[in-house]
Amino acid sequence: MPIAKVPGARHIEFELAAAQKWAHQILETAIECFRKRDRDKIEIPAIKYETLVGFGPETILKFLTKVSPADPLQPLIDKIVSGDIQGMVLFAGCNNYKVVQDSAFISIAEKLAKDNVLILTTGCAAGTFAKAGFLSPQLTPELSGDKLGKLLRELGDAAGLGRPLPPVWHLGSCIDSSRAARLCFTIASKLSVDVDQLPVVVSAPEAMSETSVTTGTWAVALGLTTHLGVIPPVLGGKVATRILTKTLKDLVGAHFILEPDPMAAYQKINDSLTEKRIGLGLNLAS
Repeated sequence: MPIAKVPGARHIEFELAAAQKWAHQILETAIECFRKRDRDKIEIPAIKYETLVGFGPETILKFLTKVSPADPLQPLIDKIVSGDIQGMVLFAGCNNYKVVQDSAFISIAEKLAKDNVLILTTGCAAGTFAKAGFLSPQLTPELSGDKLGKLLRELGDAAGLGRPLPPVWHLGSCIDSSRAARLCFTIASKLSVDVDQLPVVVSAPEAMSETSVTTGTWAVALGLTTHLGVIPPVLGGKVATRILTKTLKDLVGAHFILEPDPMAAYQKINDSLTEKRIGLGLNLAS
């Protein structure tokens, strides 16, 4: 499409009336280009990780019920209140050719997991974490902070898995981000607070498409502060920037964090979790 052209790329025009013709040309072009690949630049590491996937509010509550049948949410809430678990971060969003693939996801998640933050993931982000071993129970001790690791071991043992849960919980495809929201609603209802008061942040380090913008706006409207690592074209307008990063916070209790630098983003996410904990009068990290 004319509006979707990338400078320097080879483009193949598309017309609906001749879809089969253009499909053949696209496939033939791909095959031609594949033959020209420099095999010396292809590196597929001989690393395999077992992954544990399929989490959702129902599954998480099922695990928690094994720990506390009478009041399943209470063990998780107790960990959050005590500061053993600092909060939750949902990683979502696509990969983006404008940045080094996967790098920001891993850099931010490594720091948060060591800070004893419970991490959830959906969509393309889940593929990133699977490749890096974050969905693998065998790497839980290595990747998690002591207190997070203890919780994951307790839940894994209670569920009869004989191993801890992974440091990142995979909730499904990109549209399954609603599962994370349902978990937040459940916790907020239990605590008798609004969702925007919870120590929860959403992060999309490689936000790429209009879908990402829509999902991010949805998350902020629910009261979940949302980090974007690839900035949409909004910084040129002072009013738009002010509304997204400040005004929304007054309206819905959440805002956008526009930060491409992974370590700066980690710090701002951590600051947001701390701010929410202070607002609820909860213990901070020791």
